[in-house]
Amino acid sequence: MSLLNVNKIDPATGTGLELGSSGDTITIPSGATITNSGTATGFGESNTPYFEAKLSAGYTITSTTATLLAANSEVHDSGGCYNNTAGSVTLNGLTAPAYSFTPNVAGKYFVFFVNGIGALADSNLESVNSSIYFNGSQVKISHFNLGGNPLHFITPVSNAIITFNGTGDYVQFYTTAEDNSGNPFQQDGDYTQIGAFKVSGT
Repeated sequence: MSLLNVNKIDPATGTGLELGSSGDTITIPSGATITNSGTATGFGESNTPYFEAKLSAGYTITSTTATLLAANSEVHDSGGCYNNTAGSVTLNGLTAPAYSFTPNVAGKYFVFFVNGIGALADSNLESVNSSIYFNGSQVKISHFNLGGNPLHFITPVSNAIITFNGTGDYVQFYTTAEDNSGNPFQQDGDYTQIGAFKVSGT
C-alpha cells in the first residue's frame, strides 16, 4: 500500500475531484472523522417516496362494518404513489387500488393512521378499530373496547414498519366502529390523517 501525505487536494480549475473508480472501495478507518462544511449529496437513506392524505369532508359509516378510509385530499405525495380516488388506477406503471399507497421503490416504510371517529347526535361509541391493511390483509390494528364507558369521539392511532417490494405492494386504511344508537361519523380535517415514508432501502 502506498502512502501519500498532503494537507489539501484541489481539482483542476473548473473540474471536479473524483476518488477511486467504479468497483473500488474507499475506507475511512476507525477513529477518523469526516467534517463537512459544504453540501453533501448521495449519503445516507432517502426517505422518498412519501405521502400524507386526509378527508376533504367527513361522512357516516355503517356501524360494526369495516370501511375503507376515503382519504381523497393529498397533503404530500412526493412520488405520485398515492391513489386518492375510489377506483383502481395505474401509478408509475403499477396498479394502485382505491385509496392506496403503492410505492414504486422497494424498502421498509413507516406507515401511520390517525383516525378521528365520532358518534352522531347524542349517541356514543362502544368500540373502534383503526386498521392498516397490506395487500388486502390486516397487519396492524388499534382497538378500543369502551364497554360500559362509551365515548362520543375518539382518535385511535395505528402505525407499522412494512417492507414493500416496489412492484405492486400497497397499503390501505380501514375503520370499524360501533355506535350504540346509529352510524358513526368519520371525521375530516386534521382529525383523520394517513401517511407513509421510506426509512430504509432494505
